[in-house]
Amino acid sequence: KGHIFDCYTLEDAKNKIHEGIARISWCGDQECGLAMENAIGAGILGIPEGNLGKGSGNCPICNKHTESTVIISKTY
Repeated sequence: KGHIFDCYTLEDAKNKIHEGIARISWCGDQECGLAMENAIGAGILGIPEGNLGKGSGNCPICNKHTESTVIISKTY
């Protein structure tokens, strides 16, 4: 859990993936997911189960309110 960072902007997530895993709000729309991956330069790993996948915020692409978060990381 020490390497999972809560992020609120795409720029913040882009900076944090070099230190671990970025956790950011996502509306669940595939187009927004692809845009996030392209902007951050990392892949969406999914919406985690339990409390880690929950959080109130807005999708950084479409600004739609959501109660879900996604984790994003570089994959090798």
